[in-house]
Amino acid sequence: EQISSFNSEKRILEYLSVRCALKEVLPDAIITYNEYGKPFIKDSEYNISISHTGTFATIILSKTKNVGIDIERITERVSRVKYKFLSEGELSNIDEKSERTHLALNWAAKEAIYKISNIPQLSFFDITIEKFQPYLNGEFTAKVKTNEELNLQYKVYRDFVLVWTIK
Repeated sequence: EQISSFNSEKRILEYLSVRCALKEVLPDAIITYNEYGKPFIKDSEYNISISHTGTFATIILSKTKNVGIDIERITERVSRVKYKFLSEGELSNIDEKSERTHLALNWAAKEAIYKISNIPQLSFFDITIEKFQPYLNGEFTAKVKTNEELNLQYKVYRDFVLVWTIK
């Protein structure tokens, strides 16, 4: 079985928590992965996206739409790597008063878009997050290099952010 191939307890917990969440909604569902690592539910019309960070895990499902979701912890780390995923223009849009939260939202948005996109070798720099002011929840838009515009919704919690998109 797949779980026996995991090298860490953390990875086992991520694997199990996602499957427990899915069993609450679709008791007989089995998650499998395509050749690019994208999850899907075997013999089902549901689209699924999965994310986990630290002790949190989440899924999003839809029968009729493609979905992407990401959950990110709000930490100092995102400030250190911001140049690896945001353009200069995007960096200039970051609100200094809530920098970590704003950066985590941008990172999670790009992850969610990457998960929903079917573009080989999509880079985070191929995704442009439009300027927005972070609140406890809300929405904003992003553009992908194909000129596709996506709406994203988000929720901010004390220690993490959750961002999802549906198309």
